Amino acid sequence: MVWGCARTQTILKAIFDEYKDCVPKKKGKGRYGYSYHSILNAFVLMLLRGIRSEEGLVEYLNEYIDEAKLCGFTKNIPHRTTLGRFRKRLGPEFIENVHSKMLSMKNIDVTRLLADSTSLEKKHDKEAKVGYSTTKGLYKGFKAHIASDADMRIPLSLTVTPANRHDGHFLPHLIGKVFTMDCRPIYAITDAGYDSEKNHKMLNKYGILPVIPLNKRNLKSGRTEKFWSMRLNPEVERDSKLYRKLQSKRFAAEEVNSALKQLINTQRLYVNGLRNVSFYVYLASLVIATFYFASANCSEIDSPWKVCCLRY
Repeated sequence: MVWGCARTQTILKAIFDEYKDCVPKKKGKGRYGYSYHSILNAFVLMLLRGIRSEEGLVEYLNEYIDEAKLCGFTKNIPHRTTLGRFRKRLGPEFIENVHSKMLSMKNIDVTRLLADSTSLEKKHDKEAKVGYSTTKGLYKGFKAHIASDADMRIPLSLTVTPANRHDGHFLPHLIGKVFTMDCRPIYAITDAGYDSEKNHKMLNKYGILPVIPLNKRNLKSGRTEKFWSMRLNPEVERDSKLYRKLQSKRFAAEEVNSALKQLINTQRLYVNGLRNVSFYVYLASLVIATFYFASANCSEIDSPWKVCCLRY
């Protein structure tokens, strides 16, 4: 697909405007004092264009002045060290706050929440750990735990951990973040890795109905007396038509994972460490959500899920 300059700029402007009111109106220190919004726009452009490093981003901005001006750099292009300082100082927490604020302002209605994880391979990172993926088997890297909406297919909350951490332990964390955005899902749909008495009780506390397959490995441990209540007697019965219908929505979580991995290939990123990798994972989740909302106001975007269309 060939994108004309005018069409590309229309799409980029629509994306940048979506989160503009969610970014603190601050400027960095230094001679030029670039605004936070301009720097964030540059990082978003980096993912949309498939640029691998901050140095490559600076080269791209210097070559394509029109897109640099669209980001907000009307006079000078920031040095790669400026971008690096921004990433290190503000970190993934800054991106998460922008993402959360944007979703809160949209007043989205979430009925069916999905929870899943996806592998982020990074073999030569000192902070990476060895984990297991059903598709890759053993791998070294990190893991993104994501709560998403089954209908909009956008990330709502996430966290990044070393690959050896178990999925089920992070469900309370993901649900808690979703509730801070005034989202009140009715169902939580996951795979069997999230099946535990603790998670069932937590969901009951939030008033959410669990749609979680029974993890039979827990039944083989000889400690079945600990799992006699909510876990074995869920309100949505596992052999019911409603349960099967809701479980069929899990494909949407895979689509969110796929979109995230199209935007960010952790093996090719020129940064290391959990915090730096997390920054780009959070950034990718922001881009997915922003692209979805921008599609409603921009006729040039063919589909709210073709998030990598600007690469072709």
